[in-house]
This record gives sequence, C-alpha cells and structure tokens, in this order.
Amino acid sequence: MNEDVFIYRIDNRDIIVSVSRNWESFARANAWGSELSPENVVGHLLWEFIQDIETRHLYKEVFRRVRTGKPTRPIPFRCDAPKERRFLELFLSLLPDGQIEITSTIVRTERRDPVRLLDKDMPRSSDFIRICSMCKKIFTTHDKWVE
Repeated sequence: MNEDVFIYRIDNRDIIVSVSRNWESFARANAWGSELSPENVVGHLLWEFIQDIETRHLYKEVFRRVRTGKPTRPIPFRCDAPKERRFLELFLSLLPDGQIEITSTIVRTERRDPVRLLDKDMPRSSDFIRICSMCKKIFTTHDKWVE
C-alpha cells in the first residue's frame, strides 16, 4: 500500500469498521496519543472523534449524498502535523449495505517550523479555540488569525 494513502471504512451507522495498516503511523506523525490506536478506534462511532459541530455536519451531509447515490468529487483538505503542512484529497466510495470507504491521499506536504501549540507535551487550557478548517490558522484574543 502507498504510504501516502490512508483508508478507513464506516458502516451504515457511521461506526468505524476498519482502518488501513498505515493508519497508526499517520496518527503518530500527527502526535496523537495511544488512545487513538486502531484497537481503540475500530468499533466506535466516527462522531466520537470529530468535535467541531460544523465539520461533523459537513461530513454527515457528504455521507448522506454518497449513500443516496449522488456522485462526489475529491474533497481537498488539510491535516497538519507538528512539523509540516499536509494537503490531502478525500475520496468516498459507497460499498454494499451502506458502508462507505474513505480514502485520504496526501497530495503534497510543506515543511514548517514546529508549532508549540501542536506539541502534545505543551500544557493545555480547557478553553475552546477557533481554528480555520481550511487554512488551520487560529483566532487570537487580538482579533486576528495566526499560523
């Protein structure tokens, strides 16, 4: 399997039923903790891992379209790691019984200086932050968006 392609499947109730073998290495590269290992993800609702209400709504709408037979185009998105920006495309395929195969392909990456906020050892606040789902900039208290 191409190391730049990550596949997972959900059933007709949006429960994760499988992830590709390279999924765990991708999770580690994103500094995710062991709680997101395949054994702790498979069998769970996808929605447990998507906190943002707008993103959740967008995915639900795309899944609805796929399940009703409407064609979809590749969906561009970013999934950044602490030391790089990743530009990906999401492909969705309808499988029997309403399952959906979700394929993410890395199109390109850009190196960047590490972002301390993305460091898993950095102290965390319980406050919510606003992050742009397209450019990944963060809204600050100074009314501006920063990388």
